[in-house]
Amino acid sequence: MSTSRKGTKVTKTKTFAGVDLYWMAHSEERPCAVKRRAMLIYDPRLPVICVPTEIDQLLTELDGKIEETGDGEVGPFSAFWINCDMTTTTGYNSPSSVLWADVAGLLTPHCIPDPAWCYVDASLPDGRIYELDDGTIVANDDSLLPADKEERINPRKICHLSSEVLRSRFSIFFNVDNDIAELMDNYISVVADLLQPTRHSQNPYKSIYFPQAIASPSGITVGVSDSMSSSRTALFHALLSVSAFHLCRQKTDNKEKYEKLGRLHRAKAIKSLQKALTSGYIAKDKCTTMSAMLSMASIDLMEGGMTEFWIHIEGCQKLRSSMMTSNTWSPEHEQLMVNCSFMGILAQSTDPYITPKPWTKSDATTIDTLLKSSPFPPGANSLEFTYGTTSKVAGYLYLTILLSQHLAFCHLHRLPVPLPLQEVCSSLEEAITAWSIAQEPLMSVSKSDYETLSLVTCHVLAFHASVAVYFHTLIRPCSLSLLQSYNKTCISNLLAAEALKCSHSARKGWNSMAPIVWPGFIAACEAKPEQRPLWRVWWIGVQRYNIGSIGVLWGVVQEVWDMRDGGEREVPGWRAVLKRNGRRVMSGG
Repeated sequence: MSTSRKGTKVTKTKTFAGVDLYWMAHSEERPCAVKRRAMLIYDPRLPVICVPTEIDQLLTELDGKIEETGDGEVGPFSAFWINCDMTTTTGYNSPSSVLWADVAGLLTPHCIPDPAWCYVDASLPDGRIYELDDGTIVANDDSLLPADKEERINPRKICHLSSEVLRSRFSIFFNVDNDIAELMDNYISVVADLLQPTRHSQNPYKSIYFPQAIASPSGITVGVSDSMSSSRTALFHALLSVSAFHLCRQKTDNKEKYEKLGRLHRAKAIKSLQKALTSGYIAKDKCTTMSAMLSMASIDLMEGGMTEFWIHIEGCQKLRSSMMTSNTWSPEHEQLMVNCSFMGILAQSTDPYITPKPWTKSDATTIDTLLKSSPFPPGANSLEFTYGTTSKVAGYLYLTILLSQHLAFCHLHRLPVPLPLQEVCSSLEEAITAWSIAQEPLMSVSKSDYETLSLVTCHVLAFHASVAVYFHTLIRPCSLSLLQSYNKTCISNLLAAEALKCSHSARKGWNSMAPIVWPGFIAACEAKPEQRPLWRVWWIGVQRYNIGSIGVLWGVVQEVWDMRDGGEREVPGWRAVLKRNGRRVMSGG
């Protein structure tokens, strides 16, 4: 307690290098109430006049709720709905369906010094938000939609809203700096579509990663462990890092700035991920942790350094094994598991050093029996729009890698190839040869959506042709004419896909979707000189997507061509170049 010489109470004083001290008159007074009375509450950006007593009453009620339930989250979004009225929308009015976004950890001065996203765009009308089938956002215009189509903002689908709507809706509560605002805006509006070859409502970068990242990036958690918020913080910074490295290539005049931001958020993501993994409570939030790991691999690919992606993917594989028996299965859970498996397969497929595996006696010789061991179930339709392939074709790639490991073991130990292993190789070859697009239902795309169906078909055809090239260069050589035929099929469909996206009838934004370049990498490395001009056109064209790994892979292809022109004939060509350079590469994700 402090008093003056005349005994008058001093309600506020400065001491200890400027630290504020406040007089507590009664034991039942809340510190925040005393603090508020000592402040001048005025901010022209606030949408309403703030009355301190009303705010204190709301906070008291919130504290009471936390005391009743025993746990909860404290933060700017904890007491507010994304939309003012969600009770009329079926399925969105329960507490579990509300998007809580605790950004308290993002508001510390040393992390984010300057405010942004604090304006409200008056040009955007308030009221209800509608999303049309083509992704268009319409606000406050009932004439444009039937009555049964109207929809308020769904927290689970917040990723489908335009960046302008996101900014206007979040501007009241978000207080982040200009750099983070720019990075997140770029991720939502550009990068999330860029990273997959076909636009789809279940785009994992929008429907899974982004909602998880903003759900509680670095929150103050009450009554429970903060391991989940550590995972989300890692994911949040990983997405910002991916976006920064994309802008680093897109905005070359500010390259140094975005490169520093990319490294900064990557370091923060790694730190938070380490905290999550060592907390002992990771079992409670495995999906978010896996999303963070996959996004860490995406950082490596977007930057183009490709020096650590396999570390994150191997971590994902271990986490996936522990999630196989999960009791909380959901479509998002399954989609993450498939993405993890496919990223693992892509990473393995271009590893210059095969891991030998002994052949174990097995009765499985038919292709249907073999495919049961694949991590891609027949219903894994998300592969079609996320990676431009199907569960069956992905299964062929998985089996090709597995059989090459068994053959490598026999070769390493100078053992004869077992007859059952030879039969399995024959079954896989027959299946790859007999495959046709007619075998694929392509359930992820509406049959009436001819443009998207054509785009997906081009990607799948190219992917199958490259798997055939991969099989014949790793396991069983084939005739030169057959290899050239597969090569022609691959490049023709890749060029057709790019032409479709650039056509006059293409939907808005299609031209910003980058292809998964794995098919182009595998096939182009085996292209004959007369096939290279078309490949050169395609490779130079896809550099416009500003993804670092694409430029690196194109460099490897050119080295392979130079090697072949010099008389070296090692197959596959990419393996010889990568061994010589002592590096690993990957495409996708």
